[in-house]
Amino acid sequence: MAHFMSKIWVHLILSTKHRLPLISPHIEAFVHQLICKELRKMQCHVDCINGMSDHVHAQFLLHPAKSLSEVIHQVKGATSYAINQQNLLKEKFAWGGGYAAFSVSESAVPAVRKYIQNQKQHHKSRTSLEEYNEYLLRHGLNDADEKTGK
Repeated sequence: MAHFMSKIWVHLILSTKHRLPLISPHIEAFVHQLICKELRKMQCHVDCINGMSDHVHAQFLLHPAKSLSEVIHQVKGATSYAINQQNLLKEKFAWGGGYAAFSVSESAVPAVRKYIQNQKQHHKSRTSLEEYNEYLLRHGLNDADEKTGK
């Protein structure tokens, strides 16, 4: 085989700093557009994006020549800068220090897409923190686990 092949789907979850509800309905579409724009700049195909006032979910294909940490660093930095430059909030916008990212098998892409698209519905019955902890458990991680590096 003379060439490289890679197809890595990622389910990314970004939380605002201190999980503050900074992504109000009037800036939500703008924030999502910024994230998609930065992912495309990094040559990552965006499948879907959605979220709540304190976090955003996105599913995308990781470009074979990019590392996950490189992509997320760019997305977080560029989006927080752009949001603050627009003076859309009374306070400074910032993402939390970390992120959650999970690989998604090709067969699970539609289910994760549906989950992301239905964020508002999911959060009628659980908080963002409950969702986060459920996701960590589902993927065999604990928040302060040695596997996470935190």
